[in-house]
Amino acid sequence: MLEFLPQILLICIGPAILMWALKDRKIGKVLSPVVMAYAVGIASVTFGLMPLNPIISKYFSELSIMLAIPLLLFSADILGWFRHARSTVLSFVFAIISAALSCIIAAYLFRDKVDLVWDYAAMLTGVYTGGTANMQAVGIA
Repeated sequence: MLEFLPQILLICIGPAILMWALKDRKIGKVLSPVVMAYAVGIASVTFGLMPLNPIISKYFSELSIMLAIPLLLFSADILGWFRHARSTVLSFVFAIISAALSCIIAAYLFRDKVDLVWDYAAMLTGVYTGGTANMQAVGIA
């Protein structure tokens, strides 16, 4: 387990250290914590800063998804949704239509080129409706 300690520290506190180091600079105010987390991951793999174990990376990816969904719901103002019901419902309908259309178009375009095209279409719907975390959850499922 100790041989994986550098990777665990990089995954857990790397983005936090980067955010702290850049908080007073312009780039630190522009980039979100999610973008900085992606930057740390991409840089560590691309430049070979340290070898990454795929099992640990997958574990932390799945763990972060389980933590992200409740954290997103904590900030939701559900009662406020009802005050703006008309525009919210209309936006939701358009989101459903556009997600379905993108899924249908992608499945049609890649039906002969990709095996199991419905899996990719489902992941496309997941990333469209909720970002990378949803795509990862759909891919795992």
